[in-house]
Amino acid sequence: GRRRGSERPPAATQPAMSVWEHVSHELYVLVTTGSTTAAKAQLSMGLSGDMPLFPPFALLLMLATAASLSALVTRARFLPEAASGLAFRVAVFAVAFAAMVSVAKACEAQLVAKGTNLAFTPVKGLATSGPYQVSRNPAYLATGPALIGLAVLFDTAWILAGTPLLLLYFDRVVVPAEERLLKAEFGAEFEAYCRQVRRWL
Repeated sequence: GRRRGSERPPAATQPAMSVWEHVSHELYVLVTTGSTTAAKAQLSMGLSGDMPLFPPFALLLMLATAASLSALVTRARFLPEAASGLAFRVAVFAVAFAAMVSVAKACEAQLVAKGTNLAFTPVKGLATSGPYQVSRNPAYLATGPALIGLAVLFDTAWILAGTPLLLLYFDRVVVPAEERLLKAEFGAEFEAYCRQVRRWL
């Protein structure tokens, strides 16, 4: 018979990357090569890619800039005295953040059903149900109120000022790049969807 230990162990199954693992991997590739990897039906990031920054990186950059300005220049409080209490600020942020998480989970469920997710992995299907029946970009749309809630929580106008700039980047750079990809992949199906549902609201 064969000696004990001579059999090869079964090959380990490679677990799927989580959203943040994928984002971290793409950031590493961007730093080391100047652009991200992009498979078929997937957007690339970098100066030579589809967009300079993926939305999570743009969000983190905006928040880091706001935090730096608040620490180095001025906090730039904007709330009136009657609304500056900690309990009120926490309550506003909690509601806004809970709404964003709820929308993100609903979006993720629809995308997973189509074989993809929110981590900018290759697109395998067109999500048109759930929150995508109301807006073509519900996750980005929910970011606005969440950031306003964050600005209220810290009572700093820097986040408030950065929010429209971030949403403008989404509208003028990110979403057009995504729509070009979806049109190339799904053609008439995506065009029909665009006629039925607005880009935002």
